Amino acid sequence: MKHSFKLKKSHIRAVFLKKMGIKSVSIENKNDVYNVINIILNYIELENTFKPTNCSYGFLNGLIGFQLELQDSEEKNNFFVAIKKFEDFIEIQ
Repeated sequence: MKHSFKLKKSHIRAVFLKKMGIKSVSIENKNDVYNVINIILNYIELENTFKPTNCSYGFLNGLIGFQLELQDSEEKNNFFVAIKKFEDFIEIQ
């Protein structure tokens, strides 16, 4: 099972600053997108539930895209609860 996301680079930077207290994060290519999403998953303890896939970065529009794929070892009924936890964390008020 997979869920797709498209976010502005500035939004991810705001998540790092406001939720994690990290002032600087570099996102310049798809590997950086993979790394920052992995950091978020580790921070909210979902690293064993999801793995980021199909990461992309649009230099001109500042959009990052990625999918969270359920790990093979996880139960499918945990998918929606875990997606909700991730979405709640990346939501900026």
